[in-house]
Order: sequence, then structure tokens, then C-alpha cells
Amino acid sequence: MKPQILKTSALTKSFPGSNSAAPVINNLDTHFFKGEFTVIMGNSGSGKSTLLYLLSGLDKATSGKIWIDDFPVHNRTEKELALMRRQKVGFVFQDSNLVPNLTVKENILVAGRLVSKNSNQLNKRVDELLNDLGILPLANRMPGQLSGGEAQRCAMARALINDPVVIFADEPTGSLNSEASLKVMDCLDTIHSKGQSIVMVTHDLKSATYGDRILFFRDGQIVDERLRLGERGCAAEEEALFTWLKQKGW
Repeated sequence: MKPQILKTSALTKSFPGSNSAAPVINNLDTHFFKGEFTVIMGNSGSGKSTLLYLLSGLDKATSGKIWIDDFPVHNRTEKELALMRRQKVGFVFQDSNLVPNLTVKENILVAGRLVSKNSNQLNKRVDELLNDLGILPLANRMPGQLSGGEAQRCAMARALINDPVVIFADEPTGSLNSEASLKVMDCLDTIHSKGQSIVMVTHDLKSATYGDRILFFRDGQIVDERLRLGERGCAAEEEALFTWLKQKGW
């Protein structure tokens, strides 16, 4: 069995003033494996994105514990969490959130300089990432000159620049057309094939078929899981996943 890269114990998140009496994350015990591409699915409003924010240290739990690579996220100061995120976590949001007045390459370099001051190594690393993601010719373009898919691949390069322990992706294809979505998922697949651990939330069936393991989230808990049986992105695997999800009440 692969080593665990991320785990939780009795993780709970409630929002003050919420109309619901039930916590969004409810006493959750779970784990994620090193080198695994894990997909989290569930109905809208089930707390999937909240879980990603907690796991990555972008939000704080009401109670419970989280470890990333044996680092205890749950009992750290904001300053310690900020440093942890720079060194151990990459995040790809639904929107690329690129700095509009910086070029593609500069957007990635800014993130890299938070950890490394070696300009030569950073420039080489950025070029390697842009090449791997198929956007090296766009290095000097501004974000406003990119398509949605190109901007998202730039955001992926930014997330990877500091060699994170895990990449969190929250609906990375949610605002893209089918062609751009496929390119983004193929890039994530390439990253994963090199050993990168990925945890992704998605509603998109085809994107979900790229995962090694699919977790179904309901009522603040992971209630079941499914291993991918077929080929990534293929119609048969997509149909089998859809059937499984319907059985879970999706």
C-alpha cells in the first residue's frame, strides 16, 4: 500500500449563523495516498470545496486534526500555515486568478520567489513547466491574451513551481468548454504520471474518470469510494461512474 500523504481525524467544520444545524464537515476521518489522483464528488452544497480549503490550510476547522506529509495543519499559527502552503501545497481554483499586469512567466515566478531566491533555477523550472503543459510559446503574453484553458494551465504551472507535496484542484474545468477541459485534464494526468499527488473536486463526469479513486461526499462525510476500472476519459468508464453515482443519490 502507498504511504499516506494526507489524513484527517474527527474533522468538523460548522459555520456560525448557518440555517443548517448539521456541520458542513462532520467528524470526518479519511486519508489520501502519495502519488494518487483522488477525486471528490457529491451533490451541490455538500461541502466538497470546504473540505479542500480545510485540507490545504486555507480555512480553519471548528475541531479535529489534519496532517499533510506528517505536518500538523490543525494547531499552527496563520504565519506557519502561510509558510506551509508555500512549501507543501499547490492550489488550482475554478478561476485562474492570474495577476493581470504580469506576463504568464512572471505570474509563475512571483510564486516561486516566495520559496527560492535562485533566479537561474527558477527561470529554468518555469520554462520546464510551461513546456510540459504545452504553453511555453505563451510565456510573454499577458493573462488577458489567453483563452480560459491556457490561463488554467498557467495556473497549474504556478501551483507546481515549488514542488508541492499535494495539488488541490477545485472544479478546474468548471468554466471551460469541452475541448479546453480535455487539455487541462490531460495536463493534470501528465503531472500525475510523474508522481504528483492530486486531490480534485469536480462535478464533471469525464474529468472525474481521470482519478485513481473517487470518493462520494454526503452530509459532511465520505460515504463510499470507487476505484477507476477502465481507461481515463473513455465513454465506458464515464457511464460506469455515472451509474455508481446515481446509486449514491447524485
